[in-house]
Amino acid sequence: MERFNLMTNEIYHRRRAPEITSGIQPRYLLSLPRYSRWRHPAEAIQRTPRGGDPEEAIQHRTQRRRSIGGHPAEDIPRAQRMRRRKQYLLGTSVLSCVAIALLGAALGTDHWVEGNATWVGENATSTMEYNVNYGLIKGTRVDGGFSSETKEIRLAVSAKENSYIWSAGESEERRLEDLNKLLATGKKGDLANFGLLVTTFVSLGLCALFLVVSAGFGVFNAFGSPIETWAGPIGLYYYNAGFALLGMIVWGVHHVTKSSKNLMLYETLTYDYVMEASLGFSYWLVFVVLALEVGNLVLVYVSQRPERERTTQNVEMDTKTAATTFIY
Repeated sequence: MERFNLMTNEIYHRRRAPEITSGIQPRYLLSLPRYSRWRHPAEAIQRTPRGGDPEEAIQHRTQRRRSIGGHPAEDIPRAQRMRRRKQYLLGTSVLSCVAIALLGAALGTDHWVEGNATWVGENATSTMEYNVNYGLIKGTRVDGGFSSETKEIRLAVSAKENSYIWSAGESEERRLEDLNKLLATGKKGDLANFGLLVTTFVSLGLCALFLVVSAGFGVFNAFGSPIETWAGPIGLYYYNAGFALLGMIVWGVHHVTKSSKNLMLYETLTYDYVMEASLGFSYWLVFVVLALEVGNLVLVYVSQRPERERTTQNVEMDTKTAATTFIY
């Protein structure tokens, strides 16, 4: 009876051999127990094969144990990489939303230029002081000296002459009258360039538009796989193309060439004032927006690293295959 059981057990294991030994090199078959319960191939390898390297056997056994469940050992981090990719792309959307809020604050505040002007009369018997701050559309002038009064200043524009100034006139006709007086006296060269102001507006408007698009497509790329190039990660590079930088450069040139010299006020252009002017915090908010756009570019680049690595591996594999084919 005992002999019959041994023969039956041997026949059973021989029939199961193709299943339990699939994927294992032939030299490891000697290490499989013949008369024992069936176990997974990764667990069945218990001792080093004859003539084999012990370290190689341990490494092979570890790799087989990691592959239990049908997931190759090298594919284990793939889920982590995809999760991180989603987090990076969602991060671009968050940074874009923050940049939109800061850009709105920059456009809505009147502190693009801040300065003061002082006029001293003959023998220093009388003085007139102005504290000025303005944005892209309107601003404030605080009159000092004999009386302290706060007035709102607005643009007086002549598109034909490509010039504008800031005036405290109560009506548009009064502000245009101040501008025409300066043009009539031949001071057009001292007036601000209207084209630079329009370029600043257009640049920041495009910046806001593309930031909205970037925020939307960041979420779309995190949860989907767009086919079109303009909707994928490549498009995110273009949507953070740096219109904020263009706006900063244009307004910086405007400040250096014009507003830092005479504040673009009707009074400072008419009389001799001692002035000091600097860029206000509204301008530097655009610099923060630019930094967030750079952060978006970095996140998009990092999120595409697994794809670039896979492409590099495929290219190397194709190169090796081509070299082998050429040899044979």
